[in-house]
This record gives sequence, structure tokens and C-alpha cells, in this order.
Amino acid sequence: MTDPIAATARPARADDALATAMGDGMVLMSMDSGKFVELNETAREVWNLADGATSVAAMVDRLGELFDVSADQCRAEVTALLATLRDQGLVHFDS
Repeated sequence: MTDPIAATARPARADDALATAMGDGMVLMSMDSGKFVELNETAREVWNLADGATSVAAMVDRLGELFDVSADQCRAEVTALLATLRDQGLVHFDS
């Protein structure tokens, strides 16, 4: 089991991650692992916000403004996506 992601965590894109826009979404590739992750429009916005300065809570607030989704659902989906991206080596969390 992976560690939960706190609302105060500030995810940052990995330096070796490659990103290419595809339609409304995006495809990411970890240069380290060679693995690909395809993002939809909502997930693409999470990726764009993963700048190392924006907290998970701020991401949830921003996505709530952009998309018609409840705060609880948004929080669950954002943290699940960030956990996947972390596990694939595409984002990291600095202490």
C-alpha cells in the first residue's frame, strides 16, 4: 500500500518526464521507466498544476471551479491520479 497524499502536499513534475498534448488530453512518459500514462482533460489540468508550489487542496479548489464535480469526488480522483503519477515516477513530493 502506498502512502496517502495529504491536502497540503505540493506535487512537482519529475525532471525526466516528457509530456505531449493529444487533443484535450496529454500523454506522459517517464524517461526513467519508459512507461506511458494517458491523461484526459481533467487529469491534464492536474499535471499542469503540479508545479511544486500548488497544494493538492488548491488543485481540488481549482478543478472544482473548472469542472462540475463535488469536492469529495474531486479530492478522491486528484489524489488517486497523483498516486498513480508518483508510482510511475512522473511526480514527486518535496517535504
